[in-house]
Amino acid sequence: MAIIIYLVTVLMERTTGLGLKSVAEKSRGSFVNGPFGSDLLTSELQETGVPVVYIRDIRNGEYRRVSRVCVSEKKGASLRVCAVQPGDVLIAKVGDPPGISAVYPSGEPPAIVTQDVVRIRLDKTIASPEYVSFFLNSSVGRWKIAEITIEATRARFSLRDFKCLSIDLPSLEEQAIFATRIHVIEALKATHRAALTELDALFASLQHQAFRGELTRSAVSAAAPAKAKAYSFEALGQLDAEIGLEALIFVAKRIPDYDLYKTLKALYFGDKRHLEQHGRQIYGETHCALPMGPVPQAAYDATKVLSGELLISQFADDDLRSSLRYAKKQLIPLRDADFNKLGSAERESLEWAVRYCGPMSFDEVKRASHDTAYHRTAPNAAIALADIVGMLPAEALRHFTEPGAF
Repeated sequence: MAIIIYLVTVLMERTTGLGLKSVAEKSRGSFVNGPFGSDLLTSELQETGVPVVYIRDIRNGEYRRVSRVCVSEKKGASLRVCAVQPGDVLIAKVGDPPGISAVYPSGEPPAIVTQDVVRIRLDKTIASPEYVSFFLNSSVGRWKIAEITIEATRARFSLRDFKCLSIDLPSLEEQAIFATRIHVIEALKATHRAALTELDALFASLQHQAFRGELTRSAVSAAAPAKAKAYSFEALGQLDAEIGLEALIFVAKRIPDYDLYKTLKALYFGDKRHLEQHGRQIYGETHCALPMGPVPQAAYDATKVLSGELLISQFADDDLRSSLRYAKKQLIPLRDADFNKLGSAERESLEWAVRYCGPMSFDEVKRASHDTAYHRTAPNAAIALADIVGMLPAEALRHFTEPGAF
């Protein structure tokens, strides 16, 4: 959470203030709270059907459904103005304090909100759901919400006042960078939660055996969780920042005219080539679907640090600044890549990418990078590795299907 708060603080230093209502879609029902009591009666609630979202489902900046209340499909359709879909921002209008926010996650079914929950459907050409939610949860966001909070039996704010709340909004590009980092953090948290659940179950099992006098070395070994399979798309996408910096230097040293745009695109093409030839990425980069084509996020952040547009990147700052220099859309290497770190297979894939896109014009590179995986991805979102793999020739898919390939 400290990392997230830091990222929000950095972004808010370069922002434009807008009313919260102005970042919602320009459509009926884009900024609402749930139905009044007479529109949703207790007698209409049931155990199956369309889920109903309560404030207790929004905790610590996350949506985690603990409610078990639903309405019928027919009732849900009649309350469609209060409907929730993945990517919507949810805010608890009542609470201690009110204003806790979360993004309704992908994979969740369509739902409806109750009267005490606000739902915002954002205009995603202006604002990222992840950024808006974390802004509202930040110390600045909470301070602004406190200004409109009414102290009563239960602290709350009015929907009208909330729509006028000022939000500090950086550029959409910076919001996209933030959202990508949030997805990585959330994935790590989910992995840790799953591991803790497994360990809790293991501990309970061992404790039970100990009390019954059945605990032996063989019993402990049998109870231990099996080693996970080495291969998964998530495992492929683990960033190796040290190799990433060397790959960026390698391409920058060889791309014609030190062209920054081509350098970043070559990393994308090189990753596709490496997946095809070897069934793995060069350094576990995440590529995002920005307007000018796929962009390797960690490498892109590093160039933004060099140009003074960002304060931090995932590459070691001293190594980055001593190895590369930014000048007028050029990325100038101050040394060559360290071949002891960047292996021959990785260099071969990157050399292929430089040969492929180096002679192209800007428009040709742009067209070549706007591939199927790019078009399947929402603007500014991370391109799913599965979609990139899905574009590979049929014979290359053996890397991802043969037992023991990883």
